[in-house]
Amino acid sequence: MEVMCPNHGDDYTITELNPMEWKCNNVLQGKKATAYPAMCDKLSDQSHIDNRVVVDGNLITSRGPGTSIEFALGIVEKFFGRPKALELAKGLLVVRK
Repeated sequence: MEVMCPNHGDDYTITELNPMEWKCNNVLQGKKATAYPAMCDKLSDQSHIDNRVVVDGNLITSRGPGTSIEFALGIVEKFFGRPKALELAKGLLVVRK
């Protein structure tokens, strides 16, 4: 699972970790998230596990390596806005809803 979440203040951490590690640190508490299919059963809220990328406030999660471009576009959208993410997606030949 790739995760982008607040670190300290306005800083962010982008990492790829097991949902159990995030659960132990309460990072996912009260948040919508997705994870690698084999790890989805470890999420307390499984209502979004079929989504390739989930954005909930300052938390961005994805399902794994195959969703890396979508995850990156989610980060671009968070910091630079949807128009910039769509422009980049078009340049990368990625279809995005």
